[in-house]
Amino acid sequence: MKTQSSFATAFLGTTSIVSLQLLGVLYPLPTTARNAVDVANNNQSFLVSQATGSRIRFVPPVTKNPRQSQGAGSRGCGEETLGQNLVTLLIPSRDYIGQTISSHPTFSWYLSQPVEVPMQFTLVEDKRGGGGKTIWEKKIDSPQQGMIHVEIPKDRPELLPGKTYRWTISLVCNSVQPSANRYFISYIERVPITPALEQKLSATGFNRNSLPKTIPSGSSLEIRDYASLYAESGLWYDAVAALTTAIKQYPKDVLVQDDLFSLFNQVGLGDVAKQERQRLFQK
Repeated sequence: MKTQSSFATAFLGTTSIVSLQLLGVLYPLPTTARNAVDVANNNQSFLVSQATGSRIRFVPPVTKNPRQSQGAGSRGCGEETLGQNLVTLLIPSRDYIGQTISSHPTFSWYLSQPVEVPMQFTLVEDKRGGGGKTIWEKKIDSPQQGMIHVEIPKDRPELLPGKTYRWTISLVCNSVQPSANRYFISYIERVPITPALEQKLSATGFNRNSLPKTIPSGSSLEIRDYASLYAESGLWYDAVAALTTAIKQYPKDVLVQDDLFSLFNQVGLGDVAKQERQRLFQK
């Protein structure tokens, strides 16, 4: 009876959330009601992560940014051959910019199949109206299926707090006519570490003098603790970088994998989580 009661409570709670969302489509909700829906949705994400055995929970930034990320963009480059879902940027949303406290962060995307053409990563300082100073570029020859990570080298200029940067992934199908290449665009913002986060990190051995290094060495549990704190603070890039680093160090630790895939599921990257879980399982 207790199990049935818990199921009924969870079902009614979910039904209430859906009802509020539908009402929001038909009739604009007041601010307090919209906030209630946001809180309820966050709680649902938390329940989903708990159901998978993961305790990580991503809390997005409070404010939205008008520079919307583009999860995919294209100007050709063999659509019929490469497929529409070839590249998926591992970003939290198109409605706000992913944040980091790292001066030299790591950028990640998912490739659904290997390609013969090179990929080009470009990071520039974002300016209204286009343009901007190029921070770093990297060419990747014959990239393979799976998650691809690019970390800004320490000898490159650091990202400055309070500034927004644009990063682009291009499939270099036509080196003569770059406008014909397929490309994907997103943004990143470096923010200062908050006193509250610094206090929580200090309890796990974090030292402010270790910045810009935000990924500690240690046990998988310690790295998962860091990733969880980053996620709760809305620091998407730092949370993903910590977990992907932990997977490299501890490839057989399913709890680390659960944290990463739970994080993906919470922001609509469920297809990537499913494909990557299957790929890791086959190794």
